[in-house]
Amino acid sequence: MFRTFLWGLITANFDQYNLLGGLVLSVIIPVGNYRNLKLKAILPAIIKLFIVPIQMLKETIELMLIRDPEDIDATEDKDENARKGSKLATFIDVLVITATPMSLVTGIQDEQTWKTHTLRERGEQQ
Repeated sequence: MFRTFLWGLITANFDQYNLLGGLVLSVIIPVGNYRNLKLKAILPAIIKLFIVPIQMLKETIELMLIRDPEDIDATEDKDENARKGSKLATFIDVLVITATPMSLVTGIQDEQTWKTHTLRERGEQQ
């Protein structure tokens, strides 16, 4: 029920069909075992989550200023804990990249980097 409630908060929609979809997702997504999580592995991920709203605002303004957008396939380095196999760090890493309006994780390049899709002004160098 807690996951379904969070789904309603995230989508800001508590109608019956949305909650039913949230309930289905809650059943599909497995419950993890977090007993072995270490604080030193979680702390950097939590700090990244606090930076996301600032990054979202910054990229939203940048996106509004782009007059001639160009799609770019790029790569971004994975978080150190994500490289070590931490599922939480991987989730937070993908969330931080994808939550911003100009970038989207499209896959895994290799064990060190993510494949991403982003926008920039046409003709601008990276």
